[in-house]
Amino acid sequence: MVLISTKATVWRLIVRLSSDLDPSKGYIDAVGEHLFQVRKRRLTDTTAIGRLAETAAAAYLEQAGYEILDRNWRNRYCELDIVARGNGVARFVEVKYRSNTAFGHGYEYVGRDKQARLIRAAAAWCQAHHYVGDYAIDVVSVTGQAGALQCELIEDII
Repeated sequence: MVLISTKATVWRLIVRLSSDLDPSKGYIDAVGEHLFQVRKRRLTDTTAIGRLAETAAAAYLEQAGYEILDRNWRNRYCELDIVARGNGVARFVEVKYRSNTAFGHGYEYVGRDKQARLIRAAAAWCQAHHYVGDYAIDVVSVTGQAGALQCELIEDII
């Protein structure tokens, strides 16, 4: 069993993924293929799989016309997966990955406690970046297996 133990290795996987993209395929399909290869090698590190799901979600948002402002922003108390601008407002996006929907979609796992943490994290980002304006909190649910990732955007969950 192969395990990834450092952040540098995770970033190498993502960099290798971005350099191996086939222009004839969509970005999300290429990420899905790489995710399949990760599973094929029996790579079980959930951090690596989560990073790939976040990469797929960011690509999906860019294709939908959003501008990515920040990824994996954190301070000592909280973290945000993706910060984007769309429809004239800042959008704080939580990414949830599920390999299948047998136990529900990813957005169903954003409960009351996680919503409260997202609100606090959004306020902290606004303060750190001196942002004054409207914002929304969204969820991108990423599901998929065998090289086919599907992303679903749920806007204004709070």
